[in-house]
Amino acid sequence: MQNTLTAGLWRRIAWIAAGIAIVVLALWFASRIPKTIAIFLIAAFIAFGVQPIVGRLERRMPKWVAVAIVFLGLFVLVGVFLVVVVPLTVSQSQLLAANLPSYAGGVQSWLSGMETSLETHFPMLKLPPVSFTRIGGAQSAAWVTGVIASLGAIALNTFTAFFIAFSAIILSVFFLLNDTQIAEGFTALFPPNKRQTARKLAAEVTDVFGSYISGQVIVSAITGAVVAVATTVLGFKFSLIVGIISAIGYAIPIIGM
Repeated sequence: MQNTLTAGLWRRIAWIAAGIAIVVLALWFASRIPKTIAIFLIAAFIAFGVQPIVGRLERRMPKWVAVAIVFLGLFVLVGVFLVVVVPLTVSQSQLLAANLPSYAGGVQSWLSGMETSLETHFPMLKLPPVSFTRIGGAQSAAWVTGVIASLGAIALNTFTAFFIAFSAIILSVFFLLNDTQIAEGFTALFPPNKRQTARKLAAEVTDVFGSYISGQVIVSAITGAVVAVATTVLGFKFSLIVGIISAIGYAIPIIGM
């Protein structure tokens, strides 16, 4: 009896050690190929996000047609974003950078007035000097010079980002077209009597996670659009920048809510 318990204990320890070794090896491998891991993660994110839409379309048409329609719609949205939103954002960013010294001067004047008011009402209060007027031509010129000097690195990083995005899209299409085979490969890791439960669990997790991602993207886009339109109506010059910041911020847990 004792020998049986000892053998079972050692077997359990061996399994735990093997699991830890696999996790450590996977982390080491991931640290060596971060771009490959990024491609897989982005592809999984895209596949999870569009899976609910593909699933609805799949009830009325073949799977490959549903996937093609969804990704065609994504490409159209991305094209509109690149053609319309990006140039306007760049234009507003340039306007903001050009007016930054005057805005800094306005903030400095407001702070100086508040400091004077506080010192008048509270003579014993000594506030440290704060200067925003340093944000001027020299700093702007230095920033522009640094950007120009790093144009090569920016171009390389842009090309790398496009390559990762393109590879992730191709891989996400593969995930969607072969989701049944991937799910069966996952359930094959379990004992035969547990595979049905694992299959249901995987389907539920996929549905919940995919619905969360797609819903979060849609709500963030609506939030950004509403903020951009509202600030435009109010006459704010940098409405698109504020809208993009609002959309990104809404997608961040706790901050967005």
